[in-house]
Amino acid sequence: MPLKDIGEDILLEILSFCDVSAVLSVSTVNKTLRRVALTKQLWLYLLRDLVSRGLLDCHSTEELDAYSTRDIIAEIKHIIYVETERIFDVQLIPGGTHAVLKTAEDVRLYNVHTGRCLWTKASASASISTNLVELGHVARILLVPLEYSANANITIQEINLKTDVSCEVFRVALPPGLGPIHDYWWCTDLREDFFILHVHLFTIPGGDIFVLVDWRTRRQIILNYASADLKPRLLRDHLLVIFPESSPPRQHVLAVTAFNMLEERWESLDLIAITGLFIEQDFRPLALNQQAAGNPTPIAAVAKLEFNNEPICDSSCSFGLSVYENPVHHDAYKIMLYFRSHNVPHSPRNRLLFTYAFSPNLPHATPSLQLMSTFHSVTDVVGPAMSYAGYTVQWPNIIGTIMDLQRERGGTRTQGGSSVLEADPGWERMHFSPLNGAVLGVVDGSVIVRYYQ
Repeated sequence: MPLKDIGEDILLEILSFCDVSAVLSVSTVNKTLRRVALTKQLWLYLLRDLVSRGLLDCHSTEELDAYSTRDIIAEIKHIIYVETERIFDVQLIPGGTHAVLKTAEDVRLYNVHTGRCLWTKASASASISTNLVELGHVARILLVPLEYSANANITIQEINLKTDVSCEVFRVALPPGLGPIHDYWWCTDLREDFFILHVHLFTIPGGDIFVLVDWRTRRQIILNYASADLKPRLLRDHLLVIFPESSPPRQHVLAVTAFNMLEERWESLDLIAITGLFIEQDFRPLALNQQAAGNPTPIAAVAKLEFNNEPICDSSCSFGLSVYENPVHHDAYKIMLYFRSHNVPHSPRNRLLFTYAFSPNLPHATPSLQLMSTFHSVTDVVGPAMSYAGYTVQWPNIIGTIMDLQRERGGTRTQGGSSVLEADPGWERMHFSPLNGAVLGVVDGSVIVRYYQ
């Protein structure tokens, strides 16, 4: 039976058996389910369940009666205690039930609800991406050493969240640096059989290369080079990128390419060839911002960035990009693109939030990026990741600020021209998990998780 045909009372009963992350995911499907998922009765039940398990402090009846749904959601937080002097990074994996923590010595996977450590791997310095597979029963963790060292390897670990059994499913050695200063490597995305590497090479002018990797078949496609603003993201079987057109006025473009259009572009995985990119000259980069004669870039859908019917052609800018897959209808996506111009003086064109819809596999329909809204944001944030509802985090120096990119909503206030929900919560470190609408803060060896929908 379709969800739309189920009565709201039955939906509430179903959601009462779910955890917080599942309820928040359902709230992003459509307006009807959002209304049901944000019912105060449901969140009171979730709050009491967490209190009964000792994860939250008890509240009086008078306090709960005075709370709004937003107040209750703000109260729902999970705390993980980690016996270590310092936590360098912390991330919620998709689903929000588990968290990956990076310390000075290792990387760990914790159950958020119980605080139990399920998996540990020695790793002094690594970039981390995570993914859930096998109906959410298996966590997949990609570890990329930030720089070369002896025996440095890019690996993918799988941890069964039901049995705690772990195994390594992928390993490739990191090539040595070519100069006195080591190259730097990051992972920017992981989904199913693919991940994206961002490599900064000190031997190349500009120095930035993005590489699409099929880790199961050990193949690669060099996407572009000398462009830190490409911002590639993985959809289920598509690649999403931002780039300026090669011809004047060099308008910025958001483009999607299907993997099945790239079959002739794949080459064997060879990280050493990447580091020697400008030396050997025997590579075939997929230059996404060029239309080479006889070898056009394959693009399934494209959207040109415009504001008030005028093209966005700003060479001095940065982008933030977040992608959300509909939790009920797979291959239906909401794409949020934040454009920030560095030009002065500031104008309504300097801070823009674009929202697109993309459904590549609809029957009898041509894939297209449909612009749903363009919003002028007063909030000035550098390269933000955004939650489904439009919240983000600014982390300048030590003070962290939770901000509302879209507009002033309940609980926000204007501060310095920005819509601020919470400023300086007193955390030592902060991480934003846009897929879960959660902010993770580190305080005295503990991790606090707060949800912002």
